[in-house]
Amino acid sequence: MMILFTIFSVNMYAQITVTQNDIIGVGDIVYQAIDTMANPSISPGNPGSNQIWDFSDLQAMEFDTIEVISPTSTPFYSFHPTANLCVDQGDEYLYLEKNSTGVTILGFDSESFVSPVLPLPLTYGLSQSSGPTNAVNTTLANVFLPDSLSFLITMGQAHTIDSIRVQVDQNTDWDVDAFGDVILPSGTYEALRLKVNQTQVTNYFTYCTDTLFGTASGWYPAPSQLFPSETETYESYQWWTNDPSMKFSLVEMSLDSNTVEYVNFLLSSSISSYEDKKD
Repeated sequence: MMILFTIFSVNMYAQITVTQNDIIGVGDIVYQAIDTMANPSISPGNPGSNQIWDFSDLQAMEFDTIEVISPTSTPFYSFHPTANLCVDQGDEYLYLEKNSTGVTILGFDSESFVSPVLPLPLTYGLSQSSGPTNAVNTTLANVFLPDSLSFLITMGQAHTIDSIRVQVDQNTDWDVDAFGDVILPSGTYEALRLKVNQTQVTNYFTYCTDTLFGTASGWYPAPSQLFPSETETYESYQWWTNDPSMKFSLVEMSLDSNTVEYVNFLLSSSISSYEDKKD
């Protein structure tokens, strides 16, 4: 009797760990569906152990394919030399670095930035923060502001406005706050729930040139009346498994004011490889 109780207790409270070996790699293809009008009964549920999330009613309204290729064979690899994964998105390449401590976006095409997207390994109780990291740093030629504003922006030190820079700084909090079983249309999987809270702050700067002496040339904060600083917050939940047939988040749920906006979820037989496709 004691042996049976011990076995039951171990199974009841067992939990998985998700490592870099459980995440997609070069040659994998993920087939994902999006439910843009999820049933109102769909919710992230509660934190804690031994949860059951029944998402069997999710509907595949849109589809997405994530194809992972080697970054060394792509045209912009030299801009992201530490990348070991690349997602071919058709009109652009997304470069990532995956290692034992997490997955980080390194940029798109020739544009480089650092945006951590997943801490590793995932275990129940993990709490981790990242930031601020510079998620966007884009410079545009000035076609918006007259040069006359440079006098006000620089307190009379510069004379022309040459460029405008958009800078987005990002802070992310991750919490693995639950584990249990996820029920999808394709089956049931052991999973960890990852709660993600992200804050993005957008600031604008102008490059003003001192045409007389050159000493005051440089970047200055853009007028807040024209380009006010913006702060946006995002809340989402992800469910991850170490099932070798998945290798991606089983479900990703985006919330706005506690209302589910959309749900991404994996289809059955969601992971294949180039070799499999050729057979």
